[in-house]
Amino acid sequence: MSSDTNLNYCRNHKGYKMDCKKVLIVDDEKPHRDIVRASLKGKTVTISELSSGQGFHEAIEAFQPDLVLIDFQMPIKDGVTLCKELKEYDQTTSIVFLSSELNQDMVKSLKEIGVDDCWSKPITPAQLKEKLSHWILEPPIKRI
Repeated sequence: MSSDTNLNYCRNHKGYKMDCKKVLIVDDEKPHRDIVRASLKGKTVTISELSSGQGFHEAIEAFQPDLVLIDFQMPIKDGVTLCKELKEYDQTTSIVFLSSELNQDMVKSLKEIGVDDCWSKPITPAQLKEKLSHWILEPPIKRI
């Protein structure tokens, strides 16, 4: 699992603290993870990535994401299995499912297991940035 704080926005700076959203990207294709990361650049987020379902539970427990972006086809465990497992463990984390194979039946099934949104691949960086803006709102700055 790799993790970083995007442009240090989440750290204390001159007496201010900003609440950060945490985003976990689970996708076996690095270019897709890179597009998501680029789309979140400049947002007040902390990003963590997994390239497979291996270590998923540990990542959820350690990182405690607000939003998980999960790809459908991956080694070790597929995205549907990960979504089901996450919802059994945690009902509050938002899940966005990404797939090039989405159809109405799949979307209906995913919604029934608790997936919050489904996005079709391929997705352009501009589309992704627009969609992510609905999930990642700039949090208020709190004086500490």
